[in-house]
Amino acid sequence: MSATEVLLNTIINSSNRERAKYSYLRAGQSIFNCTYSIIPDIADKISITDNDCFFDDSKIEDFLKEVARLFEEGSE
Repeated sequence: MSATEVLLNTIINSSNRERAKYSYLRAGQSIFNCTYSIIPDIADKISITDNDCFFDDSKIEDFLKEVARLFEEGSE
């Protein structure tokens, strides 16, 4: 498993745990919050862009793709 896959799995698993604990959170809010807690610089770069999933759950897949892209860019 690549470092990017580990990162994305960590974000998703953390989000699932957060949503189990705080049922009022939407998936997009939780995904963004967990990303911010792990890699705030990347979350900040995506915040308030077309890929920001905080307010729109339909953007989660695009958000995670952008997280992966930026993470891999920074790992080069």
